[in-house]
Amino acid sequence: MAFGAVKPLYAFLMGSMLSVYFTNDHKEIRSNMRMSCLLFVAISIVSFLVNILQHYNFGAMGEYLTRRVRQRMLSQILTFEFGWFDRNENSTGAICSRLANDANVVRMLVRDRMSLIIQAVSAATIACPLGLVIAWKLALILIAIQPLMIACYYYRMVIIRSMSKKAIESQSESSKVAAEAVTNLRTVTAFSSQDRILHLFGRTQEGPSRESVRQSWLAGIVLGVSQALMRFSWSLAFWYGGRLMFHGHITAEALFQNILILVSTGRVIAEAGCMTSDLANGADVVGSDLFSQ
Repeated sequence: MAFGAVKPLYAFLMGSMLSVYFTNDHKEIRSNMRMSCLLFVAISIVSFLVNILQHYNFGAMGEYLTRRVRQRMLSQILTFEFGWFDRNENSTGAICSRLANDANVVRMLVRDRMSLIIQAVSAATIACPLGLVIAWKLALILIAIQPLMIACYYYRMVIIRSMSKKAIESQSESSKVAAEAVTNLRTVTAFSSQDRILHLFGRTQEGPSRESVRQSWLAGIVLGVSQALMRFSWSLAFWYGGRLMFHGHITAEALFQNILILVSTGRVIAEAGCMTSDLANGADVVGSDLFSQ
C-alpha cells in the first residue's frame, strides 16, 4: 500500500516542480526547486525501503505457500483410489508435473500478482480524492476518460504479450521436427535424408509465418487505435485544463498535478488488469481435484 502511494505523490511533486517555471522571481524558483529536489530524494529513499520490504515479504510468503501447497497436494494424492491412477491424465509424469507447476502458479499469484493489485487499489484510493481536492472540474473530466486510457494501456500490453506467446506456440511443430532430426541424426545421415528433413522443416514454418503476418496486421491496427485514443485523451485533458486556466478557475500547478496524478494512476491500474489471466489460472489450480478436500 505504501509503494502504491508513491506514484500519486511523485506525480503531485512533479506537477508542482513544473509549475515553478511559471514564476518570475528567480529566488523563489531556486528555493522551490531545492525543496522539490529534497522531496524527490525523500520519495526515492521511501520507495527503495518499501520495495525491499515488499519483495522480501511477498517472496518469503510465496515460498512458504509453495511448500504448504505441495504437501497438501501430495497428501491428497495419497488418499485416492487405485482407479484414479489408471487414468491417462493421472500418469506419474503428469502428477509430478502438477506438483511442480501448480504450486508455482499459486506462488506467482500471491507473490507478484496480489502485490500489484494492492498497489493499484492504493494508488487509485489516493489519486482520485487528491485530484478532486486540487481541481474538481478537471478531475471529473479526467476520471470520466480514465476507463478509455486504462483500456488503451491494457490492450497494448495484452496484445504484445499475446503476440509473444502465440509466436512461441506456433514454432512448436518445427521444434519437434528439429528435435527428432537431431536425436535420430545417424538414421537421417545413413539414408541421406537431410534434404527431406529440411524440406519438412520448411513446410512446418509456412503456417506459423502466415499466422505471424496476420497477427502483425491485427496488432498494428489495435496498437494504432490505442495510441490514437491515448493521445486524444491527453489532448482533451490539456484543452479543457487550458480553458479552465484561461478563465482563472485553476492554476498551472493544479493543471499539471491533476493530469500527471490521474494519468500515472491509470497506467498502474492497467498493469494490474493485465494479470486477470494469471488470476484465472490460479483460481483453476485451487479449484482442481487435488484441492477439493
